[in-house]
Amino acid sequence: MNLAARQREAVARLLSGRAEAGEAVHAANIRATLTETLRTSFPVTEALVGRDYFRGLAVAFLTAHPPTRPVLAEYGAALPGFLENHAVARDLPYLADLARLEWARQAAYFAPDSEAVRAESVAALADTERLTLRLARRPGTTMLRSGHPVFAIWAAHQPGGPPLESIDPAGPGESGAVYRDAGAVGHLPLDEAGEALLGEFDGTAALGAILKVLGGRSWAGRSGQAALGAALALLLRKGLLAS
Repeated sequence: MNLAARQREAVARLLSGRAEAGEAVHAANIRATLTETLRTSFPVTEALVGRDYFRGLAVAFLTAHPPTRPVLAEYGAALPGFLENHAVARDLPYLADLARLEWARQAAYFAPDSEAVRAESVAALADTERLTLRLARRPGTTMLRSGHPVFAIWAAHQPGGPPLESIDPAGPGESGAVYRDAGAVGHLPLDEAGEALLGEFDGTAALGAILKVLGGRSWAGRSGQAALGAALALLLRKGLLAS
């Protein structure tokens, strides 16, 4: 067993309550640090359940999912799935997706820098060059589809956001992308054409081939080419794509 594996095993043992004599203080410090990490990454999730309840969730999560890497910013990716299978989901069925949104924001914030492909640079290309572009989602860009209005719920917990009482948690679901551009993390609502197009951009297929495949569909009553053209312009304008 290498050193990293031994360290992971030691942390898991401390968090599981199997700390040996003399390790109690160290175990408590680890729990406190990781709990604060989760609170920092999931502030709206905590606000929805309350600080004390969230601490209880955190302790249960730490035991079930001890960290496997020594990078605090990476700890918490499994929390949405944990919440989805927790009893709290019966009363707050949107909580897991809200946590997914918060984790997507975390991923966007810490993603490596990249250069966005802008609409004006694409427009300046000849048609043949434009259609051979191989575009990809910028690092940290995440698509999120929820059966709940999680973007609205998140916004209601931000300064200047709508009153939480105005949001119906049983209202229509929301879909969108979480991304970072110019150093700021943002949310971009997407229709079906936008979702489909963004999902295809992985850097492997040429733009022309993607438009040909998706262009044969009808999107919310619009022709494929019209809907995809509008979606592509939006993705480029907001800075979600790289080459």
